[in-house]
Amino acid sequence: MSDYVARLKPKGHKVQTYSIEGVRFLRGKGWIGIEEALALRLRKVRQSPTDDGSPLIFDVLTRGEATQEHEQEAAAVKVPSPAEVPVVKARSSAPRADELMIDGYAGMTAKNILRKLERESFTRDELEDLRAFEMSHAKRKTVLRELDSMLAE
Repeated sequence: MSDYVARLKPKGHKVQTYSIEGVRFLRGKGWIGIEEALALRLRKVRQSPTDDGSPLIFDVLTRGEATQEHEQEAAAVKVPSPAEVPVVKARSSAPRADELMIDGYAGMTAKNILRKLERESFTRDELEDLRAFEMSHAKRKTVLRELDSMLAE
């Protein structure tokens, strides 16, 4: 059994999947046991391989360290009791284009939408509205993937 485990960091970079030496890592899918040689390599992998200032994309820990990290993460997540859960108003349909936070969204290219999403900040509700509109109209995979990624954070 390996003494090391690794995962794609849950936040701080844009990489969703990464494959190396036949091992495939998926963001949000948890820890994978790895050998020490691979652990040493993964500790140096950055979002942009040619930019030493770009973020590291892997958490690489011993099994013991990962267990402690997992316990700390689990303790930090507060699950509200049913009495604390707020009532949300359901939307019967996707928002209209004029209700979106990005002016001219319906006429924008996927590339321009992705650039806008990267440069500006949006609330969760705004992102959900954008996703609902995209699903009911153009259904562009790259835009939906980015919105899903932002909603998962």
